[in-house]
Amino acid sequence: MPKDPTRAPPPSRDPDLDELQAWQGGDQRAGNRLLSKHYDTVYNFFNRKIGGDVGDLVQGTFITCLQVVARFERRSTFRTFLLGIARNKLLEHLRSRRNSPNTPMHSEVTSLQDLGVSPTQLLRDQQQSRLVYEALRRIPIDHQLLLELFYWEKLKGHEIAGVFEIPENTVRARLRRARELLKQSLGALETDADALKTTIHNLDDHILRLRDQAHAKYPQLDDDPETPVRNSECG
Repeated sequence: MPKDPTRAPPPSRDPDLDELQAWQGGDQRAGNRLLSKHYDTVYNFFNRKIGGDVGDLVQGTFITCLQVVARFERRSTFRTFLLGIARNKLLEHLRSRRNSPNTPMHSEVTSLQDLGVSPTQLLRDQQQSRLVYEALRRIPIDHQLLLELFYWEKLKGHEIAGVFEIPENTVRARLRRARELLKQSLGALETDADALKTTIHNLDDHILRLRDQAHAKYPQLDDDPETPVRNSECG
């Protein structure tokens, strides 16, 4: 019987979980290796959305990871687990700083622009990239996250499902909806019909270019296992 390409592959041993267990057991070098490996991903996750000083959010994500890992059932990778925590931290942060505290925030319909969150300086000098970047900011937060996790973090459908705690089939439907919302957002920003058509035609390339430029601006930290992670910094 041929394999079903939509089915999630059987889980494989994630070496990050071994590092995490060692870190919990007091191995500071294991903790430093995990931090070095995933810091860039978590930092960019927050910086793309709110900019400014995101250090507290990054540190809070890692601290929470250590606090709740005992409840982690290990049915996904450590990276998926970590991004799920980062998403919760982001939503908590946005709720705490929204312009109208008495107005409820629903991440499936509320966008960063609705919340009055200023864009970062990232890619402002790139007009075309800025257009796509601004369009991303105008769609609901959860849809923006879906697109970024799929295109920028290269997560599979079942991994995204783990981050959002929803069925994998729901991820596929929401990805399609997210792309449609992004196209509508671009249409509201781009007045030149020909330019809009070209941008939408090359939308995947534009999104990936944003990712590459972000990674170039915020490069991966050097992995220095000799520098210990202090408990006061990471739990």
